[in-house]
Amino acid sequence: MRNKADVLKENPLSGEVLKGRHRAYRSLHLGYKGVQYRIIYRIISSVQMIMVVLADKRENIYKRLEEQGV
Repeated sequence: MRNKADVLKENPLSGEVLKGRHRAYRSLHLGYKGVQYRIIYRIISSVQMIMVVLADKRENIYKRLEEQGV
């Protein structure tokens, strides 16, 4: 799965923009061995950096994002 996430190095805009109060974040959708995963991240342009906030199985990831208060 790590190799699939490397797409962010080349194209940080490849993830979908989240909606609502999380619109500053993006979600990269990945599949591995039949399981769907999400990487929730934010692009910080001023320092050319991607900050990963959460990475896990798709199930309940958005609920967990809310619980973290992000």
